[in-house]
Amino acid sequence: MKKRIAKSLLALVMAFSLCPSAAFAATGGGSLNNGGVAPAGLEIADTTYVASYNGTNYTSLQGALDAATSGGVVTLLDNVTTPAGKNTWIRHSGTVLDLNDKEVTAGHQCAIGISAGVTATVKNGKLTGGSNRTVEMHKAWSALTLKNVTVTPAEGKHGIGVKDRGNSLKLENCTVKSKTNAGGIYDYGVGSSFILTNCTVEGDWWAVYHNGSTAGFTLTATDSEITAMEGGKNTGAIYISGSVESTERDNKNSINLTGCTVSGPTGIEGKYTDMTLANCTITATDKQAGYVQNDNGSTASGFAVASTDNAVDGASPKPEGAIAISGGTYRGLVGLSQLEGINDTYTEFQEAEYEVVGGAFSMNPHEYKYAKYEYELRGSDGLYRCAHSGTEKTVVGYDPATCGNRGYSGNTVCNFCKEVAVFGHSIPATGQHAYGEWQTTKEATETDPGTQERACSVCSAKETQEVPALGHAPSADWQSDASDHWKVCGRCGVELERAPHSFGDWQVTKEAAETEPGTRERSCSVCGATEAEELPALGHAPSASWSFDANGHWKACERCGAELERAPHAYGEWRTTKEATTQAAGLRERSCGVCGYAQAEETPRLSPVPEGGSGWVESNDGEWGYVEAGEPVEQGWKEVGGEWYYFDDSAMQTGWAQVGGDWYYLEESGRMDTGWKEVGGEWYYLEDSGKMATGWQEVDGEWYYLNGAGEGVEGSMATGWKEVGGEWYYLEDTGRMATGWRSDGGAWYYLNGAGEGVEGSMATGWKKDGGKWYYLAGSGAMRSGWQRLGGKWYLLNAGGPGPLGAMLEGWQRVDAKTGRPTSANSWYYLNPGSGAMAANRWVGGYYVNASGLWVR
Repeated sequence: MKKRIAKSLLALVMAFSLCPSAAFAATGGGSLNNGGVAPAGLEIADTTYVASYNGTNYTSLQGALDAATSGGVVTLLDNVTTPAGKNTWIRHSGTVLDLNDKEVTAGHQCAIGISAGVTATVKNGKLTGGSNRTVEMHKAWSALTLKNVTVTPAEGKHGIGVKDRGNSLKLENCTVKSKTNAGGIYDYGVGSSFILTNCTVEGDWWAVYHNGSTAGFTLTATDSEITAMEGGKNTGAIYISGSVESTERDNKNSINLTGCTVSGPTGIEGKYTDMTLANCTITATDKQAGYVQNDNGSTASGFAVASTDNAVDGASPKPEGAIAISGGTYRGLVGLSQLEGINDTYTEFQEAEYEVVGGAFSMNPHEYKYAKYEYELRGSDGLYRCAHSGTEKTVVGYDPATCGNRGYSGNTVCNFCKEVAVFGHSIPATGQHAYGEWQTTKEATETDPGTQERACSVCSAKETQEVPALGHAPSADWQSDASDHWKVCGRCGVELERAPHSFGDWQVTKEAAETEPGTRERSCSVCGATEAEELPALGHAPSASWSFDANGHWKACERCGAELERAPHAYGEWRTTKEATTQAAGLRERSCGVCGYAQAEETPRLSPVPEGGSGWVESNDGEWGYVEAGEPVEQGWKEVGGEWYYFDDSAMQTGWAQVGGDWYYLEESGRMDTGWKEVGGEWYYLEDSGKMATGWQEVDGEWYYLNGAGEGVEGSMATGWKEVGGEWYYLEDTGRMATGWRSDGGAWYYLNGAGEGVEGSMATGWKKDGGKWYYLAGSGAMRSGWQRLGGKWYLLNAGGPGPLGAMLEGWQRVDAKTGRPTSANSWYYLNPGSGAMAANRWVGGYYVNASGLWVR
């Protein structure tokens, strides 16, 4: 047993001495396999495995790569630094190095190298470079694909990211960076091909570079960002060089960019290189454009895109290249032609072939004949864009509107630059469904409607429609009663078409006389039913003037001579026409206030006043006094012969006299008046005490209003409208307070009677009188016709049978505007009891619409 262990240790020591790259590599027949587990009985130190291949773990990356002789996946198990003094190579085609989110750091010149003729893939991790590069493709005919890999030089190093010599390089989702004085991806070979997809490439000089000693180079990049970080003035993000000799030998170089972002002192410079640039953003960061001849390096600065050549010693440049630009944004010059003074400095200058379609530029490409159509300054960025002038246009995105969905008019796209020249607009939905045929969903019967339905063939919207009931078979003859007429269904006997009678105008059938009533009749124009009513007797025609005798007055009927309105005379006060004296009797008369009849009588002769006696005496100036027991009455009231008189300074007073703050009226005879008295065209009421009354007075069961102070003539009887205590009253010409209905100024008013609130006060609002309802406005005026009250419509009699203004009920045939009776077929229904107009509902077998009109 001890001898076998000693031999194994010797073999292990020999394995360490073979070569650095395989010091800990387990081979197919080696002693470490099955995940690095030593065979039974072998005692060794702890071992670190950095890579695995085909189920076997390896202590060196090179050992795992060398084991992949037939290709396959080598997986990095840990971050690894390659051995000093020696690079790590992928030597077998078909090898896939999965970095497994780990990092390979170069211990020598590069992190990884690809041998000649090898096709390999490196993915999912980070490669950190050595002394002068990170990835080396040293020989030709190799093909390397990098996926999801970050390529960067080590700290303190200044190496190239990827260095190639005539191979195929494909990068997907990769980041390539360089340090000071070095570039991102450099190529020195013939027929090399770089393909970049969604990558970021940064170079301190050139981000992507091809040496001009060879040709046939192709750069294809999509959705990638390529940046020259610092570098010199004449460096660019992409510099693809060539020469006449290399081009003739190896064919032209080619640049094909789609959707890329490129920036540097110059964006792209190509010598003997064709370019196709689509929808790229290319920016020259050097704002001072210039051109310096150089047959071994960049010549242009401040250009977004430039095609140059190797002209030196003042020879006129004649670049060879076809540059096609479609879409994108280009800040900086495009082509040497846009450099100010180029034609003056180089008189035989010949520009490369530029063709511009669309895009935005710092300088007008149409001016330099790059673009077929005109460009103009357009947009807030101050760049030239296609003016869409004279170009063909295509409408894109047109979507017709349908019945339920909006459409779109489509955008007008310029066929030259592919930009939208005119944006479209929304088209409103047509709202017009494409309905199919009606389908019955419920059959109609005689009394019940059916339904039918149809669907839109575009949006499937459905429309449902009622199918009218089949209806009855009405009889030919009408049935009727006092108010309505109707027909009867010949099949089921149900009443049909019931409606109020449609009466025509009244026709007189018997003329009325003075004392005998007449009759009139009218017929329904629909069913022929008749209605009759009595015409009141004409009554007498009283004469204008009065007839009279000593006992009374009357008027005579001008038609039949009958006495009318006989009444006793209404005498006024006696008026003295001749004063009585002690020698002769006097005279006095009074007149009827109605007919004017005058009654006269003699007043007795005065008896002389005896010495020390009592009686009336007349002074020399015509004033009358009264002597009582020989002494004259000097001041105040005195009753003489049952009548009261007032004396002032011994003289009997007449007319108005104010005594103790009250007013009294004394006749010409001096007698104190009581009751009604007309003075100066005004009527006054004097109480039994003779005092003039004011305010309300009840006289013989009637109420009167006598004006108070400040209400016109104090004490005078009021007539017409009078407001007292916030209520309005109407006082007739006689002064009597009116009650009940009263017409004034063409309007009717209602004055409350006893037991109807304040007696005599003017009513407002709804009022019931004689079993009928009326409506009185705030002014008291009675309304008629259609009235909207409390949000409901009512019909107040405006000229039909019955009292004017009375609230109507039931069916009424009236005008829609005036509410007056009409012969038109205009029927309305007023709910019995409330009087409110029916609307939007059935009334029996009839339907009234929102305005209350009977429609079916």
